Amino acid sequence: MTPNPQQAIALVLEIPAISALVLLLLPGRVWPARLNALACALTFLCTLPLLTGAARIDRYLFVDDLNAVFLVLTTFVGMTTAAYSASYLGYEIESGRLKLSYARFYHAMYQAMMF
Repeated sequence: MTPNPQQAIALVLEIPAISALVLLLLPGRVWPARLNALACALTFLCTLPLLTGAARIDRYLFVDDLNAVFLVLTTFVGMTTAAYSASYLGYEIESGRLKLSYARFYHAMYQAMMF
């Protein structure tokens, strides 16, 4: 089911916000990286319906055609960067240059930035 543009705007904000909170609590190395990449992919997919036309949630939150292009481009770059950083941070942890807690914090802050 494809969300309508109003639902898409809400999801573009909700997915990173919820993911950031979950990533702060999620232990381990592999699952936070996967959740970060998955959240970015879902956010990207939620921006695609915005390309069909302008969307408005209320009088303060409005996405026009130009903003939709920027949202799609930004979330696409965020998705590809999250996928790359998952393997890179894994390498940094294995080599001992990065603590596991810092990697988990990175993934949570990454979603906060996407928000």
